[in-house]
Amino acid sequence: MVAYKRFVLLAALLAGVGIGFIMSRMFWGRGTSAQDVDNSGLKTEIDRLQKSAADFQKLFVLTAKLVAPSVVNIRSTAPMFFTDRDWFRSRFENEQIGSGLVVSDDGYILTNNHVVQGAQGIQVMLHDGREFVGRTVGTDPVMDLAVVKIDATELRPALLGDSDSVQVGDWVIAVGSPFGLDHSVTAGIVSAKERAKGAVPGHEGFLQTDAAINPGNSGGPLVNMKGEVVGINTSIISQRGGFQGIGFAIPTNSARVIMQKLIADGKVSRGYMGIRMLNVGIEAVEFVNRQYGYSLKSVQDLLNLLGLKEARGVFIADVLKGSPAQKGGLLEGDVITEFDGVQVEEATSFRNTIAVAGAGHTARVKVIRDVRGEKKELALEIQLGAQ
Repeated sequence: MVAYKRFVLLAALLAGVGIGFIMSRMFWGRGTSAQDVDNSGLKTEIDRLQKSAADFQKLFVLTAKLVAPSVVNIRSTAPMFFTDRDWFRSRFENEQIGSGLVVSDDGYILTNNHVVQGAQGIQVMLHDGREFVGRTVGTDPVMDLAVVKIDATELRPALLGDSDSVQVGDWVIAVGSPFGLDHSVTAGIVSAKERAKGAVPGHEGFLQTDAAINPGNSGGPLVNMKGEVVGINTSIISQRGGFQGIGFAIPTNSARVIMQKLIADGKVSRGYMGIRMLNVGIEAVEFVNRQYGYSLKSVQDLLNLLGLKEARGVFIADVLKGSPAQKGGLLEGDVITEFDGVQVEEATSFRNTIAVAGAGHTARVKVIRDVRGEKKELALEIQLGAQ
């Protein structure tokens, strides 16, 4: 009986193996040629992409090599005081570590104000290991920028790019000295533009990036894949003080103007126009309905009313009495479309444009105005005041 059971079990096992073999021939065997074709096609595509990927990787390597000689490590010291039997004295120094960017071949360096603020000593180390004593030329606490000068020549200044041309999703690298680790390179993308972070009062148009930025990266560059600096890394959002994927950089176009003023005058006087502005969007629709009794249903209705083809520019909701705007002829209801020959996009960036232009600057402004029911484009000149 036991032998019989063993025979039945063996027969069942052999039958199972046979059925499995037949099924594999029917299904897997039939699919093998198709799978072979797919694998061949995939391998060809992988080989092709690997060549492109190698070029893409090399692009990062070359970009890092290009910008590295223009990035410096900055260590600044300021005295720390504490009470000792009712008298004060300096017992030790507080060291601030940051980064900077060479902007001229004769030793001008752009960095963050908070890297050198209150410093009594500034030490600058170049990419080649040379060290120099730096001095502060000028600072702008509002924008958190500063210019430092070292007595050196034949330096390699960075290439400053057009930050307005940056697109969300663009690849970028950040170079600096996080936690004092000189010339570290991290990569990511531009996560957002015109980010109103609020960490730097008076400036809202940050570039946001997920390239790793940590303490010590401050003042270092954010670089596009052309090797051009498009931002100055300045701050992060973090619950623990380290990288969490949200870093902010001051756009180069804003930083460049501030830098030039600091080098020339040692300080910055911000421009002031004296208007309350709204984006040409839903907030302007609501204002027009409330202020003038219209019943606009959409932004397109507003564009039709204002005689605009697209939702660009800023709508003037109020002009302050005695302001540069009033003296220059701006009126409530005007839409500013150009400032010094450049298209005005929206309110946040335009506020920064006015501030950076500086007090005393005479701006050429184009507006769309309703004149007795007819939409006209007017050119005005407005001399900006000081904030």
